[in-house]
Amino acid sequence: FWVLMGNDDTIQEILSIQYSFILQMWHFKD
Repeated sequence: FWVLMGNDDTIQEILSIQYSFILQMWHFKD
């Protein structure tokens, strides 16, 4: 999992990208 990378900045970036992607998909469903 991402935590194994041990890089907080990378984890934050990935979570931000995933969060943005989820929001886009959620709006797309509407």
